[in-house]
Parts: sequence; structure tokens; C-alpha cells
Amino acid sequence: MKAAVSGSDFVPSSARALEPGGSWVVNVSLSREGRAHFLALTSALADRSHRLGHPTHMAIALDGKVESTPYIDYRNMPGGSDGRGGLEFAALDRADAEQLAEAIRSQ
Repeated sequence: MKAAVSGSDFVPSSARALEPGGSWVVNVSLSREGRAHFLALTSALADRSHRLGHPTHMAIALDGKVESTPYIDYRNMPGGSDGRGGLEFAALDRADAEQLAEAIRSQ
């Protein structure tokens, strides 16, 4: 399956490992084109979620490894999301956060 949003859709320099409140996360921004791709994906998933009557999961993978499986809930995002505020990935610890941020930066 082809990725709806790919590494070229990220703003690589935006990937940062942060520890807000004790938990490590990686924040990353999407390019203008990336936001359009993300909106198309999440809009389709919101429509599917609405038809099914429950949230729909999607997978976010880097280099074939699933990093996150967020869900799209049509009740919260009926038209999807363009990711304008960026995306946040939870990490287990500092090493995982830094490794993920580097993987995004190298895309």
C-alpha cells in the first residue's frame, strides 16, 4: 500500500524530542503539500468512521516500522485534520524520542 503522507511531506528540521511534563514526545510539522495530503487522508478516514459509527485507526510508519496508530473520530474531526498544528508522537524514553526525531529529519 502506498503511503498517503510520506517523508517528503514533513518539515525535517521541525522534528524535536521534548519532555513536556515527564513524558518524551516528538513534535514535527508538515509542509503545505503534506498538510493537503494529511487532510485528504484524515477526511477519508472521518467519512469511513462516520459510516461505521466508531473511530477509525490509521498507521504512521517510518522505514516500515509503525510508530503510531492514532484514530480519527468523525465526532471530533468531521472534516478531518490538515495537521496545521503539527503532529506529536509519544516515545517511551529520551533515546526513543531522539531516534525517532532523527529518522524524521533524515527522510
